[in-house]
Amino acid sequence: MTASAYHLFEDLYQRRRNLAKQSIKADKLALKDALVACVGGRGKFPDMVLRVNHGDPDFSGGELIEIKDAETSYNIAPFNSTIPTGVKRMAEVAKQGGGLYNKLQKTEGDPHKNPLREVYYLIRGMKNGRTKVCLVHGLFFETITVDENIKGTVAQAVAEAAQDSHGLDDAALQQASKTIAALNWKQEHMSKTRITPGAAVGIRYRTMAGAVADANILNRGKYPQIKDDTLNMIVPAHASAQGAAADAKAAQTALMEKAFEVGKGKLPTNISVFEMKHLLNGPFVVFQAPL
Repeated sequence: MTASAYHLFEDLYQRRRNLAKQSIKADKLALKDALVACVGGRGKFPDMVLRVNHGDPDFSGGELIEIKDAETSYNIAPFNSTIPTGVKRMAEVAKQGGGLYNKLQKTEGDPHKNPLREVYYLIRGMKNGRTKVCLVHGLFFETITVDENIKGTVAQAVAEAAQDSHGLDDAALQQASKTIAALNWKQEHMSKTRITPGAAVGIRYRTMAGAVADANILNRGKYPQIKDDTLNMIVPAHASAQGAAADAKAAQTALMEKAFEVGKGKLPTNISVFEMKHLLNGPFVVFQAPL
């Protein structure tokens, strides 16, 4: 069986009624075994890895899936383990000899042979008896690069510390603040335990990320197109290989039809397809079905 995020959506569609049951946790859905290469460790990114397809021109597979489940609200649970991006390097996600690497080695060989993997987030929100489920590409949350984002937050922290120290009217302090903030900051700089000489405890600055309101796909006021009691797949409106970006909807629909193995060139009649503008990025193509 071919595996990909599109096939995952097809599988979720077939069992979509279960997605509205609060008693069934999003990370406990009984997905097809042929889709999943392995599940991740508890509290670690990703929650699952889809199987790789060797030599398939349409579906490379191997996507990384992270699950975010909010059972009492339409807020997206925080991204505790890694800042969301559209693509991640397997050398960083599954380090050689680590638990995830060893699991994947049993199903696909060396996972580093497919070094770049697309990332999807399976997001479920429940509020007042209604449910929204979105399988959304990581680019929805990567409106600027991770490094740019970290650099911006470091600049804000440095400016606040400078203000508390001497005030930003000090020219030398202003220049020092700009120099520090302009360094090549990365997430790993924050995720190590640092020990100051003479200190009895080390300090680790844990990086946590949370979606802002304009990137909360569950927020009715921001994205009214994502209706209550629906299952959605949200993918970037990339240009097709043959044409311009205007063909993105058609190209994505063709991929979804292949995932559903529809013989007549049509998706199930209760699946609607439309383009949606991201408030910070975009556009995106949405596949939407009732739960």
